[in-house]
Amino acid sequence: MNYLKKFDNFPDFDYFSRNYRQFESDFHELSAMKVPLTFFTDDIRATMRATGDTFFILDASNCKEMVKIRFDFELNDDIYSYKGYVRLNGKYE
Repeated sequence: MNYLKKFDNFPDFDYFSRNYRQFESDFHELSAMKVPLTFFTDDIRATMRATGDTFFILDASNCKEMVKIRFDFELNDDIYSYKGYVRLNGKYE
């Protein structure tokens, strides 16, 4: 099975939009990981599709601020639009 074919029917990011560029900027500002976001987008899309969620969480160990960060999206016409992020400081958030 072709690796890329597996993701053909998944909702996608609008990579050339202003909101995606803002997501990219926020992610790199907050993330302590050395790997660029480009290498994570398929995994992020697959996870959000599998769970039905429109967010993903960057755990504290991968965050420069050492707190969990939730990146929120809105799904319209199979396109994820970035809405912003929230710092999750509580134990059960």
